[in-house]
Amino acid sequence: RDFCLSRGLGDVYKRQLQGYTYEELDAKAMHEHRAGNLEKSRMYSTYQLAKAKKANDSLEITFAYYPYMLSKDYEDAIIYTDSAISFSTNSKHKLYPAFLYLFKGNLLRNHGHFKVAMDSYLTAKEHAELKENQAQLELIKGSIASMKRYLGEYEEALQMFKEAYDFNSKQPKTNRREKRNHLKALYNLSLSYLKVKKRDSARFYFKIAADKSKEYEDRQFYENVLSGLIAQIDFYDGHHQKSLDTILKYISTTDKKTLSNSYYYACLLYTSPSPRDRQK
Repeated sequence: RDFCLSRGLGDVYKRQLQGYTYEELDAKAMHEHRAGNLEKSRMYSTYQLAKAKKANDSLEITFAYYPYMLSKDYEDAIIYTDSAISFSTNSKHKLYPAFLYLFKGNLLRNHGHFKVAMDSYLTAKEHAELKENQAQLELIKGSIASMKRYLGEYEEALQMFKEAYDFNSKQPKTNRREKRNHLKALYNLSLSYLKVKKRDSARFYFKIAADKSKEYEDRQFYENVLSGLIAQIDFYDGHHQKSLDTILKYISTTDKKTLSNSYYYACLLYTSPSPRDRQK
């Protein structure tokens, strides 16, 4: 499926857009998309695409597809992502096409297509290895490990998250993004130990993550993510009241994934047959 190149592009707009560089068109498209002005975003992307196609610039064509890849319509998002992939297959850019296969894998996973999502992740991994892009490779391996954990392949996932943590430990932690990545690496390692029933190790890495979240002044990550993790660890260690107290304390601030887990464990705790497991 291609863009309707005439859509939203009257003569006035065309004259205004002709003076913009690719970078300016891309920046304006993303600015309007983030602001929720999807028609204006597509106007810029449509012109960017037409300009890139006229110049036969494959990389800029790929960039122009990106706002369309963010479509809330799943089928459209997949179609546009495949189109972007087709133009970036032979790209010399360090991030492409691995980034697009990773993006597609996330789309497929979020809609329950786990096998083809894994195939897309593995293809992304191959391209990142070919480009020797270690940082991108670690990101992709994290997605593969997360998928394996979701599918119950806990031992394999744990090994991959160990490798991810080792890599992350050697990276700088000077800005908020780098610090948050460190917390995520610790969280994934702790949760993976919990999944293989090594609760002492799970608690050990949770404690490091909790301490680091304070050091990094990232209270949001603790409330949204780590609170749910310690509630799970306490639950499986038999500290049921402590687990429930944590769930109830942070239930209004957790993210959607943690919230669903919180409700699950809260239901288990409230239906516990033992009166000692919770207060009446």
